[in-house]
Amino acid sequence: NDGTACGCTGAILSEHTLISYAYSSSLPGVVISSVDIFVGLQNITSEDCSPVSIPHIAGLLFDESSSSSSSTSLSHSARSGNPGYQVGLPLMASRCATWDDVKDQCATFEPISLSGSAQLSGNFPNGGCREVGEDAEDVTRNTTLNFAEDTLAGCTLSLTRSELSDFCTMATADAGGFLHRLRLFDLPFTHLAAYGDVDAESQSVDDWVQISLSSSSQLSTFSDGDAASSIASRASTSTCANAALQLILE
Repeated sequence: NDGTACGCTGAILSEHTLISYAYSSSLPGVVISSVDIFVGLQNITSEDCSPVSIPHIAGLLFDESSSSSSSTSLSHSARSGNPGYQVGLPLMASRCATWDDVKDQCATFEPISLSGSAQLSGNFPNGGCREVGEDAEDVTRNTTLNFAEDTLAGCTLSLTRSELSDFCTMATADAGGFLHRLRLFDLPFTHLAAYGDVDAESQSVDDWVQISLSSSSQLSTFSDGDAASSIASRASTSTCANAALQLILE
């Protein structure tokens, strides 16, 4: 009520994952060729520094890429089932257990679940965001990622100026922004199966496609601006810059 205002410039709004797939004549079947993540930013403003609702969006997009190994159209040659993916059925995923620094690739894998299906979690039933390590009485929602089906998931995080400062400072300390603070963005898997029938416990590098981050992360920085000013007519410019709030899997 002192006429101040708070803002956060460059906060992450969304994360979208782009999964590229194509028909391979050598297998034959439909295989995943690459997985990329794109991050979008937003500016957040709070009049009188009151709590605000912050939107977070996570999306999954599929792209049919051309195959150099076959001149046959994917729509005519694609196979559903063994070994190709079936449209509308879950993506198979795994998590890297140990990393080989010499070969610069994952050495061993561990299953993320008995089914091995890729899922996003971290949303409370009311749409609120759950933080990593937060004990919750309410059961969070899980969103299954299906092959060739675009998926959008998000949650809302309400913060006061003090909470935003703490959140921004903690994000700076672990150099991960909000990506490593919110369960929705804390992916439980690091690789997607290249084929629809890959065993969840497979240790073959050829069976898994690594998820790569397409943009470099930046440290978030918090500034109080002139929030401490006693002049009622002077607006605050409190800002948490470079906060990651969006993850795009493509």
